[in-house]
Amino acid sequence: MAAARPAVATDVGATRDIVGDTGIVVPPSDPQALAAAIGTLLAETAAQRRERGLRARQRIGERFSLAQNVAAFARLYRDLAALGVRGAPLSGGARPAG
Repeated sequence: MAAARPAVATDVGATRDIVGDTGIVVPPSDPQALAAAIGTLLAETAAQRRERGLRARQRIGERFSLAQNVAAFARLYRDLAALGVRGAPLSGGARPAG
């Protein structure tokens, strides 16, 4: 999507939220649906695929940029700090230093 190409993806995790209406999301473990979705994209004109790809690139830039991810984590850390959350166990039972 970031390369301005429409995606065909399986509906696992946050895939549906990521792809939105810029590509086609199919059920997992359904090769017939996957093949049909690929066929649907291939049946579109080059101009339709190009426009869909450009919308995909725009969606990624607007919703999933590095700056937005950094800002989201910064908000999370500030919110946790405001709640006084400290010393939460890390995996393996270790505690953060400090």
